[in-house]
Amino acid sequence: MRTLSVPLMLALYSGSVLGKGKNCVAGCDGEASHCQKCDSRSGYDWSCDVCCKGYDSISIAGGHYCEKHKVPSHCTASTCSPYPAAATAGGQDAVAFRNNCTKNCPLLIMLHGAGGTGEVMAEDSAMMDKFQGIIAYPSSVPYATGWPIVANNDSNWEANMRIVQNLIALPDVDPSRVYTLGFSSGGFYSYALACAIGNQLKASVVISALKYVQPSCPHQNNILHIHSSHDTYNVPVDPPNGTKGGYDEIGYPTTLRSNWIGNLKGGFSTNGAQGATSGDFTLFSAKATGSSLTFDYWFYLNGPSRHAYEVYDNVPAGAPDGLEMESYISTYLPALP
Repeated sequence: MRTLSVPLMLALYSGSVLGKGKNCVAGCDGEASHCQKCDSRSGYDWSCDVCCKGYDSISIAGGHYCEKHKVPSHCTASTCSPYPAAATAGGQDAVAFRNNCTKNCPLLIMLHGAGGTGEVMAEDSAMMDKFQGIIAYPSSVPYATGWPIVANNDSNWEANMRIVQNLIALPDVDPSRVYTLGFSSGGFYSYALACAIGNQLKASVVISALKYVQPSCPHQNNILHIHSSHDTYNVPVDPPNGTKGGYDEIGYPTTLRSNWIGNLKGGFSTNGAQGATSGDFTLFSAKATGSSLTFDYWFYLNGPSRHAYEVYDNVPAGAPDGLEMESYISTYLPALP
């Protein structure tokens, strides 16, 4: 939530305090930022339920107002610039960047959490300054909701898959180096995509998410999973089967590793039942026999009780490769064979 300045507070309170009722329409209160459906209760004149596309809802005094969303207009790195082609392919309100690459570029598809958008994910992330290639932040369908978590071929699955496939098909993309990175709902989707189109993905990165066991898993790719053991929302445990939608939900590191191993066509090796602990992290890893496929799960043992894209701040003891999180991911992905 953004903090209101005193002048803005005064401006809001200077309006009418009578609610507009059930008949509010797009632009209620004469403000283009307000949209669709309004609260039927009496209240402040900015109490519309839904803000227009491109605006965020900011709560205040029993109602809310709609504030223009701040979209990153440029990169910090001198090698990075906005990339409209990917933004268009990525659908509604997507943003995208190209960093230090012109042709045959690696593609990193960044998948926001539930209730987020591509714009919000781009605000929360600095991958456009760190990953060398095309970095796309699409928005889910329906807009500002979450991503499909099971490949059941319904209309939402098909609509979101078109976004992913449009991004992969961009002429500047090297199809052999396509990655997804998903936070929360986007992490569930990253796991689902690994099963559905893992043959088109070099790796799937999962941040602070669990997995629903897919109805089928014909494909497989490299997995990098990063999760705090103290995540308060997507708690890394194995809930009872069928807790959501009738599908098995798994989240404990060794269960996820076993599930990945179970989908391999051949043998495997792991770093043991207890993983390998260094400082504040335990790594649970596996490697396929006869191929380069790997599974790496970094379990942050001593982090704060929160659910956040930045699983760890700065560089805690034992942090992967001694780097902050996004810098680590940006070096890990290109190094995959």
